Order: sequence, then C-alpha cells, then structure tokens
Amino acid sequence: SSHSVPGGVAALLMGLSPSQATCTGRGDNKPQEDDFLSYATLPQVETRWNSALKCCPIVAILRGIEPTQALAVGQALVQAGVTIVEVPLNSPNAFASIKILAEGLPDHVVVGAGTVLRPSDVTEVANAGGILVVSPNMDPEVIHATRSAGLISMPGVATPTEAL
Repeated sequence: SSHSVPGGVAALLMGLSPSQATCTGRGDNKPQEDDFLSYATLPQVETRWNSALKCCPIVAILRGIEPTQALAVGQALVQAGVTIVEVPLNSPNAFASIKILAEGLPDHVVVGAGTVLRPSDVTEVANAGGILVVSPNMDPEVIHATRSAGLISMPGVATPTEAL
C-alpha cells in the first residue's frame, strides 16, 4: 500500500515555506560519505546527528510500528523532510525495523531506538545500524555502552536532580 504525507510538513512546523526548506543531504544532495561505516567514529556520528537535528528538529517516534510497515513510513517521513527516526524497543520486532530503516533510508537520516533500558540493547541497536539511543531514564551503564559504541545517547530526565 502507498502512504501519503503532505509535502513540506516538517518545513511548516519549522516556520518555513516548502520552498525555503532545503537541507544539504536531502534528495539528490546526499552527503559525500555514503557508507554507514564512515560514521563509525563518535565525532562523525555527532556531526551527522547535529546536521540532522539542524535540518529538521523533530524526532519521529514510530511507536508500535512493525517491520513490514517501517520502510514505507520512513520514506514518507523523509519525503516530508524528517531526518531523525526512532523506533521504541517496545514495538514489535523493533531491531528488525531499525535495520530496515537504517539500510533503506538515505544516509543523511539518523535512525535509532527509544525505550533503551539495558546495555545489551545498545549493542543490538548498533548491530541493526542505529546510531541514536534514547532512554526513558538516566542509566549510567546505558550511557557508557552507548558512548563506547560510538553512538548518540539521549537519556530522558525531567529535572537536574534526575540528571545527576
């Protein structure tokens, strides 16, 4: 089945007209580095993350997505200008969806996992090709595993006390 997303949704959310919303790396203007392994070092991953976040400061959370839906939904989001996609690990077969998205979406799109609770999950995210690890809490072991793997860690905290 075909999914349709209105063009320029992300641009409108950022206060730009669709004609103003251009980012290096969208469409045919992909970054010169096409191989995921070129992003394997932390500074390169951070550069990729910063670029995606600057391009579209929205993280699309694909809660409950199934692997058979992942690529079509991901492609529709990219078409709308979204450059960061997260699959929560409590989704059905989440690592398969992450792998499908990481392999099937353009290289400028950051793919990762949410609801990451264990260091072993970080390893699975990396093996699936994800580079973003979102945790619902401040778990030093998950953060350490994420940074050791050269990935981006986004722990969830609501107060400064939770961050310490």
